Amino acid sequence: MDQKSMQIDTIKKGVFSLAASPLYAYRMENGYQPVIGEGSLETEVFFIGEAPGKNEALSGRPFCGRAGKVLDELLQEAGL
Repeated sequence: MDQKSMQIDTIKKGVFSLAASPLYAYRMENGYQPVIGEGSLETEVFFIGEAPGKNEALSGRPFCGRAGKVLDELLQEAGL
């Protein structure tokens, strides 16, 4: 595992176990996951969402709900 991957793994573990966070109890009650992100750590462009929707929070994956569909359409129209 390279250094970037190890750093991201450390961040993910820290966020998942951050019981002192005011959102922790809410996440546990509702079965929500932190949405850390995914994809290449060597990318030149990345997207940051404002806040995860319900689908994202349940799956822990970014842009998998309605906003993700809109983003996909916009990227397709832009030829990306």
